Amino acid sequence: MKNIKTSVKSYRPQVEPESESTKSHHVIKRLFVFFTNVMLFIIFYLIGNAPAPWLEATLRRFFVEQAIANNDFSGPSNAQVIWLEVMEASPLFIAAALLFVLNGYFLKKYRKTLGQKLFRLDLIKIDNECPSLFSMMILRNLIFVLSVLIPAVIMLIIGLVVYPSIPHHFSLENLFFSLIICNFIDYLFIFRKDRRCLHDLIAGTKVVEET
Repeated sequence: MKNIKTSVKSYRPQVEPESESTKSHHVIKRLFVFFTNVMLFIIFYLIGNAPAPWLEATLRRFFVEQAIANNDFSGPSNAQVIWLEVMEASPLFIAAALLFVLNGYFLKKYRKTLGQKLFRLDLIKIDNECPSLFSMMILRNLIFVLSVLIPAVIMLIIGLVVYPSIPHHFSLENLFFSLIICNFIDYLFIFRKDRRCLHDLIAGTKVVEET
């Protein structure tokens, strides 16, 4: 058992120098990995749509019961409207969470995402050592997570604190726009000479052909 642990810890993939003829093929494979994540996100979004009406109806019923208990029949407050809009956007949060969990499982088990496993790619550090679980799961997903979390928090602060008297600050369209733009910019870095995306630069990793 001790020998097995030692071999895993010192794992160093052998990275062969790439010829010019393989570089474009590598970029195409990386783009297919990206589109695999996009398709998974869409599938998970559709799955997240199933409980969304129930979540919204449950929250709406809670607000109605609260209003009846307080003899307040003026209708939902702006804060309540915002939280109902958050429930409408719940499929996006569910999809992001499911994609994070799925890729997290593959990263922990295989040290590569599902897309990277499908297209026979390896994930390593820039010094060719095996990356830590933290750099693989947290740092490489930082842009993806923050592209959803930051605009959501900003819209909540604006709607609940800055302009609480004006309804409809929380927008699913804004979340999608932020998610698409941030991740599009991230993957544009793949056309750099070293073909490291922005999340690779943050995590100190690179993607190479499987050996």
